Amino acid sequence: MPFVEWDGAVVRLDPVRLEAMVLQRLRAVDAVQWLHLEGEGDRLRLEVVLRLRRVPVHAAVELAELRLAAGWVGCRLLRVELPGGVAVPFGLVRRILGRIGAVRTRVFPGPRIVLADIRPFLPDGVAATLRDLRMSGGALQVTLGPGLLRDLPPL
Repeated sequence: MPFVEWDGAVVRLDPVRLEAMVLQRLRAVDAVQWLHLEGEGDRLRLEVVLRLRRVPVHAAVELAELRLAAGWVGCRLLRVELPGGVAVPFGLVRRILGRIGAVRTRVFPGPRIVLADIRPFLPDGVAATLRDLRMSGGALQVTLGPGLLRDLPPL
């Protein structure tokens, strides 16, 4: 029997601390230099500076319909743009994701769905599903589906 099991929960995350944690993990592969998360409702905007071939590239990514299951997080990619509002074609986004290599990804061009394997970043023994994710009152509100924690991590 797991140590903790739940049928669902709503949790709120501080986006500033979440940005710092994600950035720390992604900097290990030297691909992401800076990121910022904002949004309203189920639409999120991620501003990012990537280092591609030693050149910093500023981009803004608009996404929606975030979900998590079996250690994979997925979303619908609404728009990717460079400074000046220049839209980035989805095919180029696919190639860039393949080159970053920090996280294993799968891309479905028709519906513009991106999946990322985040299992390496999850604590051991945690299994969870994500029903909804949205910005609400300055916090990232996460609605979890069923999940569990097999055991407490060692002290």
